[in-house]
Amino acid sequence: MSVADATRRFLSVRALLGLRAAAGKITLEGPAFCVIAFAFAILGPATADGQGIAFTQVFYPQNAGSTYLSGINDSGVAVGYYLASDMTTWHGIAYQNGNFTEIDGPLVGLSTRALAINNAGQILISQGQPGEQYYAGQYFFYSGGTFSPIGLKGVVTATGQAFTLGSISGFNDVGQVVGRYAGHVVYGIPAIGPPGTTTPPTNDGNYTQFDCPAGTNGLESTGAINNSAQITGQCSTGLASMPFLGFLYSDGNVSTFFYPASAYPPSDVYVTDGIGISNSGIVSGAYQFEAGSYPLPFQGFIYDGVQFTLVLPPDAMGSEATGINNSGTIVGYYLTQYSYYAGFITSPSEATQQPGQLLGAGQCPVCPGNASPNGAALSPYPNSQPANFNAADASQSLTSLGTVSAGHPIDVASGNMFCGATDYTTA
Repeated sequence: MSVADATRRFLSVRALLGLRAAAGKITLEGPAFCVIAFAFAILGPATADGQGIAFTQVFYPQNAGSTYLSGINDSGVAVGYYLASDMTTWHGIAYQNGNFTEIDGPLVGLSTRALAINNAGQILISQGQPGEQYYAGQYFFYSGGTFSPIGLKGVVTATGQAFTLGSISGFNDVGQVVGRYAGHVVYGIPAIGPPGTTTPPTNDGNYTQFDCPAGTNGLESTGAINNSAQITGQCSTGLASMPFLGFLYSDGNVSTFFYPASAYPPSDVYVTDGIGISNSGIVSGAYQFEAGSYPLPFQGFIYDGVQFTLVLPPDAMGSEATGINNSGTIVGYYLTQYSYYAGFITSPSEATQQPGQLLGAGQCPVCPGNASPNGAALSPYPNSQPANFNAADASQSLTSLGTVSAGHPIDVASGNMFCGATDYTTA
């Protein structure tokens, strides 16, 4: 699922309340953007549920309703967008070391979202009508203060099939973009118009096409692409119990993955979504599971191809991990207890660079709630009380796990809580 689709998904949970922040100093540097020397980082750094990940909240201070981060490069420059006080218009942002740069595209009167940034400092932006925050009408590359329009027409090199891109969700350091048309994933080099112009070129870009694997019900959305042309996103299954799986395209092969449903009996994971990907192939994304027939908030993760690591800021009611760079720094956004969304950025740590490691005895210092015997009800939010984690129990089959609190399975027999979603073996 693209960041745009993820935004739609989160916005459907509740109406944005628009908590306001004090204004920072604004320095105008041109008609398209401004730099704000202000960082609203009330969280941190702080440590989340047993993962050893330090989070800093990123919130645009200028009358923003909510702030979302969508990508980060190896220099630590994050990009995203915020919802203005009119609760309709989106403005793109770049963020680094406490400073914001506002990025408004060249098409006056339209919303702007900054979707991704590469290591050359180029930013992929989209523009669309205010209120239509999920799908863009036009895309640009932004670099050095100048916008260059991206053409949406392309040809599949292997077949000669002509098409028009329905959306673009990411790009890499060599200028390849990834997007979709008519249920197909395509990636390649787009046609780019002259810098400083706004009309998309009409000549074709050259693309490679692939589809979700056999047995699925087709493409749902595309996410990011790395420098090896590994791509992540989401496939549909057509199943009511688990309608969406994450996918990973690598070396011409497509595989699907899902957050382990058996960690949450008797409920299933409802959605698994790959959103970002590093050059080493670590995927960032989000999953959702149901309690009965009620869908619970999304929670972020990173996935190394074998195991998952939960990415959930302290006291967050839901999260999405939308991007990860090659140092293991993760960006995304989360639902606060005050019903607005804030971006987050993590500090590189062993947990993000080596995800899915089994926690040993005594290494579970900040699990939510108390690990009560026999899976008794737990506090729904982190309260920094230690849990009784027994490494020997971690080898049990996932089917022996029972009650869950804030994404942490409880062993019914022993009452032990397992920190970090899948930080245990499945043998």
